Amino acid sequence: MKVILLKDFPNLGKRSGVIDVKDGYARNFLLPQKIAIPYSKGNIKRLEMEKTAYQKKQDKEIQKIEKFTEELKDMEIVFTKKIHDEDKLYGSISEKDIYRQLVEKGMSIEKDQIVLSEHIKTTGDFTAAIKLKDGKQVDIKIKILKEAEDQEKGSE
Repeated sequence: MKVILLKDFPNLGKRSGVIDVKDGYARNFLLPQKIAIPYSKGNIKRLEMEKTAYQKKQDKEIQKIEKFTEELKDMEIVFTKKIHDEDKLYGSISEKDIYRQLVEKGMSIEKDQIVLSEHIKTTGDFTAAIKLKDGKQVDIKIKILKEAEDQEKGSE
C-alpha cells in the first residue's frame, strides 16, 4: 500500500515522502497514529497546499522576529535606585524587573526570554540577552543610576 508521510519517521522517510508499506502496517499503525495518509492525487494536492500555507506562516514569523530584533537592538533600559556605600544597590535588578520595563515600553515578550548572567547589584552599565524564537539572541543595554537624594533633608 502506498502512503504519504505526514511527519518524519525513522527508518521510513521524511515528511511528504511517498512510501510503499505492507497493508496491515499502514492500516493498523501508520494511519491510526496519523503518521501517514493513503496515497491519492487529492491527498498530494492537499499536502502541497498545506506546505505552501506553512511556508507563508514561517515567512511572516521570520519578518516579525526581524522587526522585533531591530526594536530591541537600540533599546536601553534605565533604572534609578537607592544605593548605599560603594555604589551597591539596596536589593538587586533581576530578569523580572527587566521584563516589567520591557512590557511598559510596549514590547511583547515572555519572562523566560530574558537572560542575565547574574542579578545586577551595583550602579553602572550592563547588558541582558533576549532569546528569540529562531534560536538567536539580542543584547539590550541596561543602565543603573543612583537615585538623587532629597536635598531638603540637610537644609533648615
